[in-house]
Amino acid sequence: GQLSKLQVLDVSSNSLTGVLSEDHLGKLGELKSLFLSHSFLTLNLSSTWVPPFQLQQLEMASIKVGPQFPGWLWTQKFEELDMSNAGISDAIPSWFRVLCYDISSLDLSNNNLTGNPLEFKEVKNNNYRFVSLSSNKLEGSLKSFPSDISSLDLSQNFLTGEIPPPYVGEMGASTYFLKLSGNRFTGSIPEDLCKLKSLSELDLSNNLLSGKVPLCFGGLRFLWVLNLANNNLCGQIPSSLGNLGALEILHLNGNKFIGRLPSSMQHLSNLVIFDLGDNGLRDTIPAWIGEMSSNLMFLRFQSN
Repeated sequence: GQLSKLQVLDVSSNSLTGVLSEDHLGKLGELKSLFLSHSFLTLNLSSTWVPPFQLQQLEMASIKVGPQFPGWLWTQKFEELDMSNAGISDAIPSWFRVLCYDISSLDLSNNNLTGNPLEFKEVKNNNYRFVSLSSNKLEGSLKSFPSDISSLDLSQNFLTGEIPPPYVGEMGASTYFLKLSGNRFTGSIPEDLCKLKSLSELDLSNNLLSGKVPLCFGGLRFLWVLNLANNNLCGQIPSSLGNLGALEILHLNGNKFIGRLPSSMQHLSNLVIFDLGDNGLRDTIPAWIGEMSSNLMFLRFQSN
């Protein structure tokens, strides 16, 4: 606590124990980066404490931070913040909703956070933004999300309403990973998701989605994971999915698809997992199934 010129403190991934208090940090006026993750430390800082430093990076994954959301964070202007699996059982405070606008990497996953999901705005001159709020207890609807977030994971919450179309602003779309599984989203899959041309992983599984799969999904040529399992999707499987040459994982199981297997799917030569089980498909298993992919490890047509 006497190292007043210290700018980076990294004690992560150790077997350190004990309580980290204001006495340890109170004189570190030039601190920019603090890494405490994956240790046995407990953080005991007053919610009204005003630190002498302005952190750019703070990583506190898998240490004891909660149960309250740390109030002293309102004094900071982070670029990166990781408080995943930190034992926080609290509502996300309103001041944090403003603070998070400019954060390029935010991970609050695996806590018991409650309240409405955070709203995000487009940030100019930011090449990569990572946001994960998965495995919490967030409720309410998702208003929108800017497509300059490269990775957005809101899976395993209690979100409701329809999936909003992405906001594609001046910077264009740069979303690679979109994970909304394990919520209570209703309505149809928005066709505007097809504007996310760089999308490589799309997981909308385990929701209450209905309607048909947008035909334009066949234009997402970088897609290697498409998981639409366990919804109420219906109609025929669009033949345009056969254009997804990079696809390795395809889950369409647990829906209400009818009709035949599109012959265009024989062109999915990189498939590793192919699951069409638990639908209403009626067809003869075509001969090309045995030749479609030398990488195929999991094939499931059960319950059609």
